[in-house]
Amino acid sequence: MPDQPEDHPSIHSAPDADSSRASTGPSRRQVLGLLGIGGVAAASGYGLVRLTNPRGTERTTWPPQARPLTSSMPARSLTAAATVERRQLLVIELNGGNDGLATVIPEAGRLRDLRPGLLSDDAAGVDFEAGTRLHAGLAPLRDRGLAVLQGVGTRDPDGSHFEMERRWWSGDGTGRDRGATWFLGRICDTIAADVAVAGVSVGAGATPALRAADATTIGLPDPYAAWFLTEDDDPWYDNLRRGLRSLGARRPGESTRMTAARRGLDDALSFAALLRSVDDETDRGFPETDLGRQLRLAGGLLAGDVGVRVVHVPFGGFDTHEEQRGQHDRLMGELGAAVAALQDDLSARGIADRVLIATTSEFGRRPEQNGSGTDHGTAAPMLLCGPVTPGLLGDTPRLERLDGDGNLVATTMLEDYHATLAESWLGIPADEVVPNRPTPIAGLIAS
Repeated sequence: MPDQPEDHPSIHSAPDADSSRASTGPSRRQVLGLLGIGGVAAASGYGLVRLTNPRGTERTTWPPQARPLTSSMPARSLTAAATVERRQLLVIELNGGNDGLATVIPEAGRLRDLRPGLLSDDAAGVDFEAGTRLHAGLAPLRDRGLAVLQGVGTRDPDGSHFEMERRWWSGDGTGRDRGATWFLGRICDTIAADVAVAGVSVGAGATPALRAADATTIGLPDPYAAWFLTEDDDPWYDNLRRGLRSLGARRPGESTRMTAARRGLDDALSFAALLRSVDDETDRGFPETDLGRQLRLAGGLLAGDVGVRVVHVPFGGFDTHEEQRGQHDRLMGELGAAVAALQDDLSARGIADRVLIATTSEFGRRPEQNGSGTDHGTAAPMLLCGPVTPGLLGDTPRLERLDGDGNLVATTMLEDYHATLAESWLGIPADEVVPNRPTPIAGLIAS
């Protein structure tokens, strides 16, 4: 996979429909790229991928599949949520395969027999619900209204990180989707195609998760990516910024493409200024960890006025084949502290009602330990914070009824989980952005 320069974010939108023909000037996206706000291709695990679903072409369709069974969730009161038009989505991707059985721990049953060396004497954790304990690191989230959706996975699981990441990014649990756009990118296309920046991935540069057709989506390593556009202490940079602002001013009688290019320049400057303002803010109570810094920036982007509706945050280290207890304990502690700080920050900004925080992970871990760790598994719980139904939802994993490989059987399909984020939260008809005729899960989040 091609390396991404640390100080050069990458753009994930598709090239313009007429990019192969001669033009009178650069497009809006190309201007963003020229300014260092992005490139015109995204790197993935499969090489450098040109995003080629241009504006005006028909959206990808998927082969029809049997409709999953409707999930039955208990009716509970929901935290008040903002109107659909103002809602935003923040997805934290737990890279490597989070161990669900060490995240939400069954208090009784076969787990102790399957993992004699991984469980402490008191099955460390805090009381949660229905005979389960929550990892102690997530206690701050429990106290702020955490929802746990159990057993999320696919009917035909695969043990490859690359394959399962691609299925989660695309929203297709079967692995057949080879479309030019994927789930979060389709969301941006649907609800925010014409804003300066619709979606941002914070902390790892380019990601296929934000592959879009019309919307501008960016992979951003850090707030300093466009420092030269906002530097205030040097007259040279001040003159540069003034000149760029002048170039971005629209003129009457210009071509459509030149107008779009000037708008792209203006958008780039506005987005760079937002990044600088986020970085310059006083301490907001976030932990000094990589995830804490990522979520601090994410909160500022969501509160900013540049149209960001989707933020993707990768958080790695969950491939715990060895020394799992110490590694997983550390990761859960970082996750709980950083997300709790983000929730407090969103509340202080007055936008907690409009931001849904949801996790994904390519798969869980096997129920049985392998030495000091666990191998790649299948189904796992997903965590949600914000306007959600607090508590444990979905079917409890059945350790006495594992599949032929000794893994958990998924009881909630990843398509249905994606459909819930799209339709129940953001108001997008699920079948417009998710394949396989998904069914949103009733009662999980505010509608």
